[in-house]
Amino acid sequence: MPPSVVSPALAGSSTTTPGKDTLTIAGNLTRDPELRNVNGGRTVVSFSVAENRSWADKATGATQEAVTYLDVTAWGAMADHVATSLHTGDRVLVTGRLEQHSWEGPDGARHSKHELVATEVAASLRYAETSITRAARPAPGDDDDLN
Repeated sequence: MPPSVVSPALAGSSTTTPGKDTLTIAGNLTRDPELRNVNGGRTVVSFSVAENRSWADKATGATQEAVTYLDVTAWGAMADHVATSLHTGDRVLVTGRLEQHSWEGPDGARHSKHELVATEVAASLRYAETSITRAARPAPGDDDDLN
């Protein structure tokens, strides 16, 4: 399923380039990032972003609200930076590729979820201020952030 049909909230944020589909979302972390070591010591961080939106119903004028939740993972040095820099409630901008994972549960039911594999994660400055501490760049070939 192409990213543009996953959610109306996310549809306007996708861009398509031949051979590379990316999605950018802005929202708030719903929990602290969880850093883990997998596959022989590679680091991965997992977190969830909530995009809140509101609009006026055209028929009634009443305010309507909706929230879209999206799970995010980031790898390598970026995972370490996310885990040490971001916390629950922080507003972020995340760019990456959308992946769909499917599995069969113990009861035999099929399950599916979408996950954004981040290529960029940034603190949003819309409602906050920050200071930047530059980290060392990985050596060529050691940058596994773009799985």
